Amino acid sequence: MKIKNSAFTLIELLIVIVIIGILATIAFSTFKGYFKKANNTQRITVVKQYIDALKRMNASGESFPITKNKGKGYYKHIVCLFKTETGTCHDSDIHFSQEVKDQFDKHLKGINKSKKVDLGSINRDGIIYSYPATFYPKHISEANRYGFPPAKTAILQFIMDGKNFNCEAIDGGVTAHSNYNNSQNTYCVVFVEDKI
Repeated sequence: MKIKNSAFTLIELLIVIVIIGILATIAFSTFKGYFKKANNTQRITVVKQYIDALKRMNASGESFPITKNKGKGYYKHIVCLFKTETGTCHDSDIHFSQEVKDQFDKHLKGINKSKKVDLGSINRDGIIYSYPATFYPKHISEANRYGFPPAKTAILQFIMDGKNFNCEAIDGGVTAHSNYNNSQNTYCVVFVEDKI
């Protein structure tokens, strides 16, 4: 009488491992897309809160906070609105202004920190702000192109996960966008006119 061995063969085990690996890869890529989408939604919420804060400033008779000459080089008149969960803001040359933060804080409601954008070795977190849009030729030409007077236009800049993100999904200001970091991310710019 032969005793039948009911164990799995090596080939059967390898096939099962390969199938599990394929399913894990599919699940990971799907979840990664959901995380990017959730992070982008959260960034849009934060940007909209800053746009609303600028509008509330005008409604209360205040002009937008002016960015003073404190940064380095190109970034002289650009400030970090807040630091992200990594403690950085967009670029090490961009300064943080307590004066600008204090003026925004009076008009912000429930602001959250933005999630870090995955740019590999490039560090581009947070939202940067500049007002008025008269410090750089590019800002002047962009403001004019969208019909804003540069001397009365604030600019909010930030990066979204994924290429060709529709920056126009951000209500409250006129937006422009371009692909960034070898088209893996989208660089968004929002223009908001100071009505005071």
